[in-house]
Amino acid sequence: MRPRLHLPMRFVAVAVLASLPAIACLPVQRPATAPEGLAEPLEVSFQGNRSLRIKDYMEANSTLRQVYKALPERTLYCGCPFDPMRKRAPIQGCSYSSGDDQDTYYKVHWEHVVPAARLGRNRQCWIGHPCKRKDGKPYGGRSCCRKIDPMFRAMEADMHNLRPAIGDINIRRQDYSFGEIPGEKREFGRCDMEISSETDTAEPAPEIRGIIARTYLYMNDAYELQLRPEEIRLFLTWHRKYPPNSLERERDTLIRKLQGNSNPYIHGYGLDR
Repeated sequence: MRPRLHLPMRFVAVAVLASLPAIACLPVQRPATAPEGLAEPLEVSFQGNRSLRIKDYMEANSTLRQVYKALPERTLYCGCPFDPMRKRAPIQGCSYSSGDDQDTYYKVHWEHVVPAARLGRNRQCWIGHPCKRKDGKPYGGRSCCRKIDPMFRAMEADMHNLRPAIGDINIRRQDYSFGEIPGEKREFGRCDMEISSETDTAEPAPEIRGIIARTYLYMNDAYELQLRPEEIRLFLTWHRKYPPNSLERERDTLIRKLQGNSNPYIHGYGLDR
C-alpha cells in the first residue's frame, strides 16, 4: 500500500515514509513547536513525492486540473481568474496585460515555483549527458532526467511546487531567484510582478510571498536543494510575515489526498526558526 499522511485540522502528524529501491527516503524528521492546546510538539516528516504517487509531470498536469476545478483560486503572480480545464485566463478581470489588443485570453502554464532547472542542475542526469539519442549523440538536461532519474521525476511532479501562472510571465521569469528589486517598474499592466534580467531576480507581490516562501522551504527540506543561507533567511521572513490563508490550506488538503503528503510549513512548521 502507498503511504498516507493523516493530518489533524490544526497540525501535521507523522508521515509514513515509503521504502523504494529507486528512490532513497531521507530520514528528515524534526520537532515542531506545539500549537496552543497541545502538550507536546509533533514530529514533522518531509517525504515529498518520493513514493511517486504522482509518477511524472504529465500526471501532475492532468491532476492539477482537478485540484483547481475544485478551488476558486487565481493565477499565482497576477491573480487572474482562469479555466483550469482549458488552461487559459480571459482578459476581463485579469491584471496582466500583454499590450496586444487582439488577445481575448492568455495561456496559463503550471509554473514550477522552484524552477525545474534548480531541481536538476546538480544532478548527474542534468550535467553529465548520460543519455543518448538514436544517432548516438549524448544529451543531458531535463529530458534526460525525466528518462532515467526517478528522484527528478518525483521533484518535477510534486504538486506542492506547481502553481498556475500566466504563460508569458512563466517564460520571462525563467529560473530566476525570488528577491526584492528596487523601484516599482511595471511591465505587465497592473500585475504587481517585477522581473530583472540584470540581476536574475523576480519580485512577487506581497500577498503571494508567503506562498512562495513556504514552497521553497518545503522543497528544500523534502529534496535537499541546498538553498543559500540568505535565501533561507528571506523565505523564513516571508513565511512569518505572510501567513497562509484558508485557500492555501484547502489546496494543501486536496493535494495531500491525491499525492499523499502535506507541506508542513502551511501548518505552522518553521515559525520558531
